[in-house]
Parts: sequence; structure tokens; C-alpha cells
Amino acid sequence: MSRQIPLGKAEGQKLEFKGRESLRHLPNVSRQVVAMLNSGGGEIWIGIGEENGRAVRVEAIEHPDRDINRLRDHFSDSIEPSPISGEISVEAIDGKSGGPVLRVETNPSKPREPYALRDGTGRHFLKRVDDRLRAMSSEEIAQRFAQRTGAEHPQRKLTSAFRIAQEKVQAAQERHRREQVLWLRIQPVGGPELKLDDTFQDYFHDPHRTGNRNAGWNFIDPYRRIDRGIDSIRFGESGATCVYVFRDGAIDFAMPTINLYWKSAINVPNRATTKEIWPYCLLEYPTSVFRLAATIYKELEFNADCFLADLGVFGLKDWTLRPHSPVSLNYKLADPKQIDGDEIVLDEPITLTRHQVVQEPDRCAFRLVTQVYRRFEIWEDEMPPEFNQETGKLVLPGSPDHR
Repeated sequence: MSRQIPLGKAEGQKLEFKGRESLRHLPNVSRQVVAMLNSGGGEIWIGIGEENGRAVRVEAIEHPDRDINRLRDHFSDSIEPSPISGEISVEAIDGKSGGPVLRVETNPSKPREPYALRDGTGRHFLKRVDDRLRAMSSEEIAQRFAQRTGAEHPQRKLTSAFRIAQEKVQAAQERHRREQVLWLRIQPVGGPELKLDDTFQDYFHDPHRTGNRNAGWNFIDPYRRIDRGIDSIRFGESGATCVYVFRDGAIDFAMPTINLYWKSAINVPNRATTKEIWPYCLLEYPTSVFRLAATIYKELEFNADCFLADLGVFGLKDWTLRPHSPVSLNYKLADPKQIDGDEIVLDEPITLTRHQVVQEPDRCAFRLVTQVYRRFEIWEDEMPPEFNQETGKLVLPGSPDHR
């Protein structure tokens, strides 16, 4: 594949151009990726303006490292089977005076075809014909499935362990759905058992042990003791902020939705703030739980085939959320947005590797929180920059990484 910016070339079976604005709606990119994977592979250039299907200008990408990570996360969440190493690569290409653009290369694996774009509970099978997309016929889809050799990636195999993990996540979601809570669960697929003992107390008492803030929106409470059961440890009380750590390595967190409102939030004239989500709460609570998981799995050398992560927010009727950082003028001037209905639930859990959970806990949390923002029709480039999308770190005042 070419690594020179293909100005002057025309789109075709293996070549697609997309302008910089496509990064505001990533599903339009993933549609092209799925179609190319089902059509022998190819490359998609982002940041290349076209006219009549021919590349005519460079539209430089302002934050290439951030957008590379966004694309990788999006492809992982939206394409089935979830991409493995070598199938999809994303890199920044220097456009010289025009600035950097992004190149997405697709290399399908025959035993894993057909590829689908996930859309809620639906799956869209697409292929590329010349420079156009079309839906695959039922006969084409059936033929591709029949040709699979069974060499499915472990993260997407519906093994008994994966099905059991899915059922546990679904059961937990249904229990919490009856409550007005923010709920998060991290569920290992397979793996050993944790030894649940009093050494866990320190994880909940000392914020620095898990990389959290002394005074932040998290589960830390130096004055509370853990309660040990047969198969779990509980920290906190039902109906309040509560964390369960289970013997199978699962971590379940819930807190009242009202905790997403902070009484000291910036008041805006003529606006009711009693049901407005404070962005730092929404960002930090899930991040603190992933940091807990990362610390436990790393220090106790807990491994699993993969991890499912799911999030729900229940009791959101009349609640609002605004874009941008709370300390910015744009935030104060922005109109609060609402959702239809009274809950936000993901279409299905996201799948994570142990490396992602242990080495990039903040980014894992951000992938879930991003979907909450999207339900309010707020996109990644409008989210608080306190989460640095390039480094994958949430840094609030008082954070260990704050300078």
C-alpha cells in the first residue's frame, strides 16, 4: 500500500478519501472499513478532500495521535469480529506543508470473514464494488460463514466462558435497572479465582494505592471497613456508593444517580442545575473503578482470556449535560442537552484485553463515558479536555499526574 499522499488519484475498489469532518462521525469511517474488509482490503485516507471522486486537497488533522486512538477504539467497539493485529492499522502520514493526514489500511483474514458493522442489536454486512458500497446478499453472507475454518479470535468466540460472562453482566444490569443509579461492571471471561482477604482493605482506604485522588469523585472512604461474604467483598452500602469484588474477578460498582449532580457546580443564570450532570463526576467515578481493577489485576497477577465492561445510568428523566470543560467559557454558554427516556444503557458490553485494563484504565473508562456523551449528542471533540485523548489519561486538579 502507498504511503505517499495520493493527491490526484481517483477512488476505486481499494482506495477511499474522506475529509477531516468525517472524524466527527466515526460510523461513516467504520462502514468503509467493514466494506473493504469484505472486499479484499484497501486503504482509507482521512484528511483528503475530494471532488468527483478524485483527491484534490489536504485537510490537515489537528490532533493525529488523539484521533488514531479514537479510531482504534471505535473499530474495536463497532466491528465484528473485533479486529486483531494486522487487520486494521491506522497511522499518521506527514503531508509536508499541508500537515498530517491519517491512513487506515485494511487486511482481512479469510477465516474470519464476513465482517459486520454493529448497530445496536443489528449487524450490517457491507462490501465495496468499485468506489461504492452495497449490502451483501443473504447468499453471500451464508457462503462466507460456511467458509469459516473456526479460527475465530478468542475474544469473540461464544465459548461457554464468554456466554457465562455475558449472562452475569446482563443479570447485574437488570438488578440495577430497578434503581436510580450509575452502574459499572468489569467482568472477566474465564480466569482463576481471587483470594478474598483483609488485604483488600487498603485498596479502598488509600487513594494513592489505586492512582486516585485524595478528595475526588470516587469510591475511597478511609473510615469504612470491607464486608466479606462467601463469594465477594463489599465496600459501601446498597443504596449508596458501593463496590463489590467477586471471587471470579468481577468488579461491580453502583452509586445513586443524584451523585452526578454537584451542589457547588457553576450556576448559570435562569437555568435549573438540580438535575444537571457535573462532567467531572461522570468522568471520574468510572475511571476510579477501572484504576481499582487495574491495580487488583496487576498486583494479584490475575489473568483472563478477556474482559467485558458495561455501564448504565438509570433515572435520567429531565437530567441534562453540557459539552466542554466546566472551567471554560464555552461550557457556561452551552445549552444543556437532554436524552429521550430515562436511562442510558449500552447496546452490549465492550470487550477489553488484560493489557488494556491494566495499562490503560483511564482510556477504558473513557470508552464507556464517551457513549454516555453520545446519547446526549455530544461528540468526542466537545468532551472535557481534562481527559487527554492523546495520552489516554484523566487529569483533574489533585490527581497524581496533575502539574
